[in-house]
Amino acid sequence: MNLEYFAIDSQGFVTDHDKALAELFTEDAECSHKYNACLNTMGTRIATVFASMREFPRVHYRVARTIDASTLTTLRDLVPTKLAASVWNCLARYKSTIPEFPQTETCELLIVDRSIDQIAPIIHEWTYDAMCHDLLCMDGNKYVQEVPSKNDSANEQKEVLLEDHDPVWLELRHAHIADVNERLHEKMTKFISKNEAAQLQQTRSGVELSTKQLQKMVQALPQYSDEIDKLTLHVEVAGKLNNIIKEQHLKDVGQLEQDLVFGDAGTKELINFLRTRLVIVV
Repeated sequence: MNLEYFAIDSQGFVTDHDKALAELFTEDAECSHKYNACLNTMGTRIATVFASMREFPRVHYRVARTIDASTLTTLRDLVPTKLAASVWNCLARYKSTIPEFPQTETCELLIVDRSIDQIAPIIHEWTYDAMCHDLLCMDGNKYVQEVPSKNDSANEQKEVLLEDHDPVWLELRHAHIADVNERLHEKMTKFISKNEAAQLQQTRSGVELSTKQLQKMVQALPQYSDEIDKLTLHVEVAGKLNNIIKEQHLKDVGQLEQDLVFGDAGTKELINFLRTRLVIVV
């Protein structure tokens, strides 16, 4: 058994099949040999997730439904059904070949396609995690942070991972960006209030500490380096997101998306929005 999946965090994984949409749902998918090959690959990779955890799921899937009797069911409609069959075949094989593999179902697996939630693809997420990946130039979970050099020359670039090992990221990743800003401010205030050196620096400047000042404190206060590093990283990231939101009028974009979904706006409002905004992020 090959473990052909990538755990992106403690609650999620991907099978790294970036061509699945084209191979399963485009118009020529019906005539392509890639359709079955893609489903078999996806089924195998999903099954290995359960095999590695020694879990034997009860597989549920969304059955294809036609509009009326005269409408033919296409292979695209059958993706959940066929994927469920592929996963089940792999699990049945693991059940008889892997030592100590469960012989009865231990959990539930639900397989659906995007048609079950048609609104989500047209509304941008405003959570911290989603906005980082949508708006920042990240490579996977890698973010390039600018940090002051030790010899006071130009800033240096440092690669950091936004992942579950970072307690601040773990706490804030699914929070709305407005909530993230408030909680980061609270964390900064709390850190300064319990740290005499930080209080002294703030008293001298007369204003709240900047990200650069906090980064310089890392060098002077090594015992607090990890805590300051994490705070300055996320203050910088949140600051960049807020600047992009302002520069690209994303609050207006978000409001229009909500109005379109709830029926408070239509084609007229959309056309007017596109005419009056110079910068639009799609």
